[in-house]
Amino acid sequence: MNNVEILNKVEILEVPNWIVLSFIISCIFFAVLFFMWLEEGGTGLGIFSIITTITTLVFGILLFFPQPTGEFKYDIHIPDDVSLNEFYEKYEILDKYDYSNVYVVKEKK
Repeated sequence: MNNVEILNKVEILEVPNWIVLSFIISCIFFAVLFFMWLEEGGTGLGIFSIITTITTLVFGILLFFPQPTGEFKYDIHIPDDVSLNEFYEKYEILDKYDYSNVYVVKEKK
């Protein structure tokens, strides 16, 4: 695009869906085991409860480490003489900074 100035390029980071799903499933198992433990009067449930606790903690920690997606978002300055229709065809506008012509965009898939 002519006259468009790229101000910043940032790689998009996301937590993979399998980590989120695994965390939810392990939390459900953890809750079930906790209520079973309460029903039995506080006696141990064995190795299964230890494994469930460890996996819940591991997946919970992994939620804080997003992975790169290979896609980028750009902070760009679009002058008034550039048509935004061309941008809508190629880019998805994620955000616009107030009181300026600076947009945050990413390429459409």
